[in-house]
Amino acid sequence: VLHSHEYYRAAPFEGRDVVLLGFGASSVEIAADLARSGRCNSVTMVAPPRLYGEHREEGEDWCLSRDLLPGGVARFCATGDLSSEGTLATRNMRIRESMARRHPEYPHCLPPSLQPQHEPLAGRIIVSEKFLDCVADGTVRVVPGALSHADSGTVSVAHGGEPEMVLHADAVIACTGYEPPQPRLERLITPPPRSCEKLFHTMWSPDVPNAALLGLGYGFVAVPVFAALQAKYLVRVA
Repeated sequence: VLHSHEYYRAAPFEGRDVVLLGFGASSVEIAADLARSGRCNSVTMVAPPRLYGEHREEGEDWCLSRDLLPGGVARFCATGDLSSEGTLATRNMRIRESMARRHPEYPHCLPPSLQPQHEPLAGRIIVSEKFLDCVADGTVRVVPGALSHADSGTVSVAHGGEPEMVLHADAVIACTGYEPPQPRLERLITPPPRSCEKLFHTMWSPDVPNAALLGLGYGFVAVPVFAALQAKYLVRVA
């Protein structure tokens, strides 16, 4: 059993039955990597359905393709061809049309309780290229529910009032989210900074004497490139 932050490559899982817990960016990418590169005996994702709308219908977030969305970029919401399209309804229509061309089997390749029940731009978005291909060709199996019991070599999955499903599992990967780095800095730095939430403002914070913070950016940034630029800056100063 391991958390997704401990996953580095598919090779150690060769010949194993692997179960992933969760439906998000980490789980879909790891599942696709295991299915394509891991030579696993099986790859199964256990996904807890979300509840949407007035009638609380079960479903999951949209999983969108990177390469064939309008404009050819993943940032279709604000840039590219869609940035001047006007209405949100038009953007959602374009996304649905592009996804139907790239993944005609989606969302019907997922169990009914995991098929998205809202417009693509009406909630959280998961972006992956190979995951839906793997679900469609059967190399990744997706089952609705949540882990209810784990024993040596098996996990039990419960969903609603249905009988529990028992899955054989040589390895379980919990894709359950991440703790942001800032709170952990409080336990590492002496004296601790007054506010970890604002440390991304600069490399050299007055709260953290004799230290430079590299790669602690804000929002969606390319961390390796960002950290490399800061490292060059640090070397020049030093």
